[in-house]
Amino acid sequence: MTPNFDVFSIIMFLGMTQGLFLVFLLLFNKKGTLLTNRLLGLSILPFALHLFQNGMLHSRLMLLYPHCMQVAIPLLLCGGPSLYFYTKVMTSREFTFKPIHWLHLIGPVAMLSYMIPFYFKDAEYKRQYIQNILDGGWSDIYVLMACGIVYMTGYLVVCAQLMIRHLRRVKHFFSSIEDVQLRWLRNLILLMLVSIISAVIYPVFGLHSNSSGVVAAFIALMVYVIGYMGLNQHPVFERYEAAKTVRRYETSDLAPERSIEYKEKLTAFMHDKKPFLESQLTLSDLADQLAIPVRHLSQVINEHFHQNFFDFVNAFRVEEAKKRLLDDAYKHFTVLAVGLDVGFNSKSAFNAAFKKHAGVTPSEVRRTLDYSKSA
Repeated sequence: MTPNFDVFSIIMFLGMTQGLFLVFLLLFNKKGTLLTNRLLGLSILPFALHLFQNGMLHSRLMLLYPHCMQVAIPLLLCGGPSLYFYTKVMTSREFTFKPIHWLHLIGPVAMLSYMIPFYFKDAEYKRQYIQNILDGGWSDIYVLMACGIVYMTGYLVVCAQLMIRHLRRVKHFFSSIEDVQLRWLRNLILLMLVSIISAVIYPVFGLHSNSSGVVAAFIALMVYVIGYMGLNQHPVFERYEAAKTVRRYETSDLAPERSIEYKEKLTAFMHDKKPFLESQLTLSDLADQLAIPVRHLSQVINEHFHQNFFDFVNAFRVEEAKKRLLDDAYKHFTVLAVGLDVGFNSKSAFNAAFKKHAGVTPSEVRRTLDYSKSA
């Protein structure tokens, strides 16, 4: 029962320590939003426990401390509900906990109920159980993993759907979405999927395989990076109370005549004042500048222009960029500089919007100018 420490077991234990430290920071961090910090901490906790369980088995320390076997399994299942609620809070305009939400603990409670008899077994029984796993024998741990995978995958699918819905929704309120896409949260969801897959690969293909250690190293690194990014995150709609007022328009009090008036006012304002040059322009900002209620402005954009706010603003930015790319006065500007100057925040956002609204790339338009001058 001599422990077998190698580089991968060390990585697992370091990753576990790092993960637990990060969880502690999130649970007691006073910066940001307390609720989201705690939910993110509870979402990261399963990764730390996963590294602990695998590290103990990989190093064979579990044989020396058999009562540690399976103690983390019920808590591992809490990762799904925690990530779901974290995603919900980060992407929803309005969210409050309700008593019915406690039903999300059915999975962890059911797993705990199943594991209780095992917890009361003596040390010798557990050592035989562990040795059987190390020797590659059959164990109910594989059944538990299968149940856990189905359970966690369900939550991952729901979280992915929430992220897709979120990406569609922010386009109604923001003209630049790079900072509100929550890409790191998407990466956290992918990380949990990797963790689940590795939990299967690890025992099925050999506890001492190098691939399991590489996966553990990846998990340890990503937990740190994503957790750090989450420390200073706020719910996307937290600062945009006006977003709550935007609803479907079946019961709108906006008269058709007033709607047309707003449309003309909006169009003239966009051409004359060019508010789209402000890269962080939001629906609320534009409504304030026009002295139009947010809900009415959103309705006018959707019904008269058949676009969301994101596409509406970017269409004006693209038109302005086209003019500048073909203007000798801007020939000393690089293509990217033109994009940034008209309100885009990145090259990728500029190219994507330009291709969507103009059908060509900005570079192709600039080459048109160069060709006409050389002809």
